[in-house]
Amino acid sequence: MKDNIQEKLGEILDSVEIYPEYSSDIIRVKNFTWNKDLVDFIVEYYINGTKCIFRYNDQIAKEYDSIKDNPLEQLEWELTYIKRMYERGSGAKEYHPCTTIEH
Repeated sequence: MKDNIQEKLGEILDSVEIYPEYSSDIIRVKNFTWNKDLVDFIVEYYINGTKCIFRYNDQIAKEYDSIKDNPLEQLEWELTYIKRMYERGSGAKEYHPCTTIEH
């Protein structure tokens, strides 16, 4: 099961292509790691040199009404928002509640 999750994570993160508004360069997710824990699900990845940490567990899921039941679906949803945030140059934390972006 963990191998399937690792594979799906790779597919999700490899599919991200960010097209910044004032650049012809495509930004992709680089160097992701997953802690292989299904209870406290943590994925670290880099976008354009910026470290992003996605953390999903029951406590976090209870804090927000809009969080999906599946951590992979939540990660994919948050990545879609973060992609838009990078392309538009603005964002709001409530749209990526499980992801911390370290500047």
